[in-house]
Amino acid sequence: GSNSEPENMKKIDGKAFYVITTADELAWFAVQVNSGRSAINAVLGNDIVFGANNSSTCTAKWTPIGNSTSAQFAGILDGAGHTIYGLYTNEISLSGLVGVLGKNGIVRNLNTIVGNINGTLRSGGIVAHNVGLVQNVKNGNKVNVSTSTETAVYAGGIVAHNEGSVENCSSSGAIKASSTTNTALGIAKARAGGIAGHSTGSIVNS
Repeated sequence: GSNSEPENMKKIDGKAFYVITTADELAWFAVQVNSGRSAINAVLGNDIVFGANNSSTCTAKWTPIGNSTSAQFAGILDGAGHTIYGLYTNEISLSGLVGVLGKNGIVRNLNTIVGNINGTLRSGGIVAHNVGLVQNVKNGNKVNVSTSTETAVYAGGIVAHNEGSVENCSSSGAIKASSTTNTALGIAKARAGGIAGHSTGSIVNS
């Protein structure tokens, strides 16, 4: 529900990274990306807990990093092996920790658990729509997408819709997708997958 600027920065491979140590700081990072600073980078300095503790889901709704096709995340989010606990999204079309990961965007070395990712179009445990690279990530969030219209909806443990690359990833959360069936054609337009709901990109070692 609030955000605050991180106090520290560090360099990794010559690039500047904000060091994220709280949920408020991660929310601040999302606001910056969604406001136009699409290529900034962040690294987690420790585990991030969104809920009351590391076994509960947050009740405040998360706004994804890169929350639209016009505000794609083109930087690097490095989890440094840490875990994000209790992330919660609901009633948004691009639902996940990251909404749209752009061509040059990278999410890596990250774990998530005890989260509940709900959406109306694309829901991913990590990324809703990936055009970049998701690497060395483990998802334990529940993922759900649903709509009452005849719209194609995707749900995936790592990414909902993958047009980029997914490498060395795994997911253990429950995945569900549902939409109205086109009765004339007998086609249900909901797709769900452990790694990706729909992929025209690359998925390896996952």
